[in-house]
Amino acid sequence: MKISLERAFELKNEGKYLEAIEEIKDQIENHGEDGSSTGLIALLYYIELKDPKSALPYAKKAVRLSPESEMASFCLTMCLKHLDRAEDIDREIKRFVATGKKIDLYETLFEENNLKRENFS
Repeated sequence: MKISLERAFELKNEGKYLEAIEEIKDQIENHGEDGSSTGLIALLYYIELKDPKSALPYAKKAVRLSPESEMASFCLTMCLKHLDRAEDIDREIKRFVATGKKIDLYETLFEENNLKRENFS
């Protein structure tokens, strides 16, 4: 059975971020993990709760479950950036660029930090 995130989004929209996270965890427990639901937990911790340390294990798991997801990879990279883990950032960007997938989010990061894409190819 597919995970339903409707209730989690309702809670998120009400500003009940921790409750939304718990709802997603309950759904995962009942229906199994997928990259989207795990990535959503990472994003809630990172963006809404400003907690990259708590987001990090979920971002790593989202990348493992959905290795070609730019959103998962970008979330992981931003968590690593806020935790000052430069070597891990470099490794993740190179890993994702090597997938050949679209890198719209990374293009913005490259521009904002005066980075050249070819440094990660």
